[in-house]
Amino acid sequence: MNKIKIIFITLILIFISNFKVYAKDTLISINKYKEENYSFIQDSYDKNGKKDGLILAGEYLKSFDKKKDIKDYQIVLEKYNYDGKKVWDFSYGEYDEDYIDDITYTYNEKNEIDGYLITMLKPISLEEEETFDNEEIPESLGMFIKLDLDGNLVFEKSVLINEYGSIDKIYPIYNDNDEFDGYIAIGTFLVDDRYNSTLVYYDKDLNIVFRKDEIADEGDLFYKDIVNIYDNGKHTGYAVLATSKIKSEFRWKLLKFDKEGNKEVVFDNLNKYYSYNLAEANNGYILYGLTSLVKVDGGEYSYYLINYDINNKEIFESIGEVAINDSEDIKLLPLKENKKIKEYFLLYQNNVDLSNEVIKLDQEGLFKKKIKKISNEYYFIKDFLMRDNTLYFIGYITCLEDDNCNYDTHSLFLISDEDKVIEVKNNTARNMFLIFLGIIIFITGFIIFKRKRLNKNV
Repeated sequence: MNKIKIIFITLILIFISNFKVYAKDTLISINKYKEENYSFIQDSYDKNGKKDGLILAGEYLKSFDKKKDIKDYQIVLEKYNYDGKKVWDFSYGEYDEDYIDDITYTYNEKNEIDGYLITMLKPISLEEEETFDNEEIPESLGMFIKLDLDGNLVFEKSVLINEYGSIDKIYPIYNDNDEFDGYIAIGTFLVDDRYNSTLVYYDKDLNIVFRKDEIADEGDLFYKDIVNIYDNGKHTGYAVLATSKIKSEFRWKLLKFDKEGNKEVVFDNLNKYYSYNLAEANNGYILYGLTSLVKVDGGEYSYYLINYDINNKEIFESIGEVAINDSEDIKLLPLKENKKIKEYFLLYQNNVDLSNEVIKLDQEGLFKKKIKKISNEYYFIKDFLMRDNTLYFIGYITCLEDDNCNYDTHSLFLISDEDKVIEVKNNTARNMFLIFLGIIIFITGFIIFKRKRLNKNV
């Protein structure tokens, strides 16, 4: 009988080693509040200018006044080392709803990163209401908030657009000597109950150098995305995506600005694809999103990437062959080496099984391999980073609309080693279990049967 036990245990061990088909990921959450999420992730720095971890930013529900139906959301920034240990955290908010619009870096006079810059809408306090001369008082103000590298508040400053303006995205810009030279930003402001957009260039001290407003002819107009344009490493300007809503119909435009803010309309009406985003390229810029122009199994949409040069001529176009869930955003992450993009990573949600996947693409947008598959329908991933073959995901965890699991929304910070990922498609894992179970039962039964026959002969 000892032989049977040894064989049985051996088969079980073989089964376990083959059945573990996904990497064991490290999951971290704030886990303090009923409603919380992470929206941004970026590298953190030490005082010597070296990357030393990650900055995560988002919001959480601090309190809820049920009688007045007022929810008090506050922003939160947390620094983690690469192993997932928290270094510091910072929360901010007056009352009512505070949300982060974007986050980037600040610099000192030596061109060194010395902190983090948050753009946000700050609700108007009772004291601030008294400073407005007009009868109509905005609900919130666009603000800059600076933290130092240790997470301490340094200053608050208005975005200076107007009392109804906010900055939606902001990037540091550099001169030809690779020195910090200020910020470029896209923002939104309200005039006569209509939303309009602006491109703003700030100097190093966040004073406006120039702003280029675009006023909607009808309906509302929003700048949705912006990236830097490069020509063989030289910065030449900016690509901007704009969308307007007219009579319940969305219209998309692709704009290009030179460094002085002069505008060129590249495409006046983008209507070929389902969605649009922008990403940096070594030369020109990349337009990407979802398209239904290619047939894929299991869904209607897959991804596309188009690289345009500085003259708006197409360098390459790449279209995927995987069905993507169109209700979730996709994210293209360039991976740079010596300030040059060597490859891209694309995050999306597979439409067949609603798993989150990351694939690797080369410089021409061609598929290289799938490097991550997260099969968890409660994870909603909003952004990610890749550092030293480790993937860092952020977002939130919650129930699906038709589920009755009845737990609160929690922030999601997921650390995953790329090299441990093994994808098992469809029902392969279940089939493996049934096959191994069948083998175990058959071999065990055969040995028992043979042993009984030997005993009878004896």
